Amino acid sequence: MVTPPYQALRALAENDRKFVILSARQEELTKRKNTLLNHLKTEQDKFTTLQAQHAHQLQTQSAREVQLRQEEERIVERRKQMSNMGGSKGAKYLERDIDTAARALQQLEEQVIRAMEESDRIGKHLEAFRSALDDMGARYAKEIEEINQNLELSRSESIIVSGERAALVDAVNPKFLSLYDRVRKRFPADPVAIAREEGCESCHRSIPKQTLNLVSVGDTLYQCPGCNRILLAATEAE
Repeated sequence: MVTPPYQALRALAENDRKFVILSARQEELTKRKNTLLNHLKTEQDKFTTLQAQHAHQLQTQSAREVQLRQEEERIVERRKQMSNMGGSKGAKYLERDIDTAARALQQLEEQVIRAMEESDRIGKHLEAFRSALDDMGARYAKEIEEINQNLELSRSESIIVSGERAALVDAVNPKFLSLYDRVRKRFPADPVAIAREEGCESCHRSIPKQTLNLVSVGDTLYQCPGCNRILLAATEAE
């Protein structure tokens, strides 16, 4: 049978183990939440950049279209002027000027077409991005809500576990508590280990028969020769 001093130490170790597990879970949940928020922020920034790029491209397209209309109007005006000049020498000079302007006009038309195609390409990408971002935002919001709920539950349980510790500490023999606290610094989640005939349950190091007998008495704490955890005798259930 496990003696009361060992029972108190076992209960304290179990309490501390629960607190460590809960803390690790909260850290894991918080990390996941931050990962989701950071990823969503990154994608939102990309979307904003794409929006600005699309707006700039539309401005470029509009400017090219304005240039094209102005050049078309100038060519029409020059042709009117050439028609009024008849076959004069000035008309021939104006005709060459119109030919040059026509070639420039063709280049402007090509630039407008390319600008329109690029605006269309970015616009389609923007719409697809917006749809994917909306879907991501909805999925992440749902997951973050679940994370917040789990965090709240875990933190509430941590408060309960932490509140129970003081009474558990009071129940432990003071001479046991000093060693326990030192070992717990090295093994926060499992400072104690069950001593069996096969060896330490944590590190599986063999334990001398005499030590096993002394551990079962419970008057003094003994540490595993392998991992240095505090050895506890197994209960009947174990």
